[in-house]
Amino acid sequence: MKMNFRDPIVAEVHELRARLLERYGGSEGYAEHLRELEIQLKDRLVEREPRPPVKTLKSSLKAS
Repeated sequence: MKMNFRDPIVAEVHELRARLLERYGGSEGYAEHLRELEIQLKDRLVEREPRPPVKTLKSSLKAS
């Protein structure tokens, strides 16, 4: 059974995505725009140390 309802938040996200892709010529153009912003704002960006991997039962079985 398919539910038909319109979520205004989802609709807004879809609309914004379409406008961004149109403005930057697709996903590659938008990615390039983000890379340029990272360069321009590098003094304001924070890099965190990577977290150590979480040990799981599966990963400990591989080591055996």
